[in-house]
Amino acid sequence: GNTNYRQSQSSNYQPPKQLSTNTLKQIKNLESARDISISIIWLFYSVMLLGVGIGAKYKPIRLFALAFLMLTIFKVFVYDSRKPLWFWGQFCWQRLLSTRDIKHKLALFF
Repeated sequence: GNTNYRQSQSSNYQPPKQLSTNTLKQIKNLESARDISISIIWLFYSVMLLGVGIGAKYKPIRLFALAFLMLTIFKVFVYDSRKPLWFWGQFCWQRLLSTRDIKHKLALFF
């Protein structure tokens, strides 16, 4: 009964095939295109809601639209861009937070 089933299953086992680097790049590009497409749809939706809120003079819709717009912008810079922009953001924050730079930047404002 059960042992014959296991033997037939183990004899049919084939290890998963390795994907080529070209295929992996295509998958990554498709995932990035999907993420950017979602962000663009969110952007249009939030701008449309903002227009409806302004046209209807209804503050809750405007506030929701602005919050959704900020979420979309955050998503683009943190999630959609992944490593390159995240690394650049970390580099900029480190430069901004160094004491020498803060004193210099504050001197420019005051």
